[in-house]
Amino acid sequence: MTNLEINKLSTSKIIVLVLVIMAIVYVLVNFLSSQRLQAYEESLTNKLEEQKEYLITMSNIIASNSVDDEVESIISDCDPSYRVSFNNLLDRLNNGLSEEELVELDNLLGRCGDYVSTSASIMSLRLGREIQIYQDYIVSLESLTGRKLEEEYMLDTFLSLASEEAAQALLATELVSLQDDIIKMLISGTQPDSPQMENVLNEVNEVQQNLLLASTKSNNFRSELNSI
Repeated sequence: MTNLEINKLSTSKIIVLVLVIMAIVYVLVNFLSSQRLQAYEESLTNKLEEQKEYLITMSNIIASNSVDDEVESIISDCDPSYRVSFNNLLDRLNNGLSEEELVELDNLLGRCGDYVSTSASIMSLRLGREIQIYQDYIVSLESLTGRKLEEEYMLDTFLSLASEEAAQALLATELVSLQDDIIKMLISGTQPDSPQMENVLNEVNEVQQNLLLASTKSNNFRSELNSI
């Protein structure tokens, strides 16, 4: 065998060896990449499930007119004794209160009146923010897997729930404002059967009906989510 033939054979072996090494590297890189993608997919799926459970827990807290620890650190209710007096006087408002009781109710409204609506507003905002995080996870997982996942993870139901809770928070704030108007009108001497009072009472009735409707919708969406 001539030197030329030996060199050609050596070159061929080197080329084959290089190609084998490249193939091995290619397979290894693809394997490692696949492993990383699988691990990332599992991580996203776990985060989605955890966030879903967190959202359901938060929605149930809202349904019970309670707040979580984060909101409790921001806003607190009035003293329990004030709360009892406020609720008692407010429940009796339609039956007629003395001037002294109206003044007391007016003072208590400033202390206790907006706690429920304010806490509901904060919880509603937090729910919306957490649902946005949930949605971002879904979008990321869809991009990774190429599958549509919004229906599987009931995103529309969560978004609808957030919308109804936000509506309730706004209506609750409006109701407190109307209650304040009624109390001040009665203190100033406006008669309960006057046209001015009737207009305000009609507004109250409309707000209460809308509150009931939004609450019913929220409960329906919540029931769907609690069943998954």
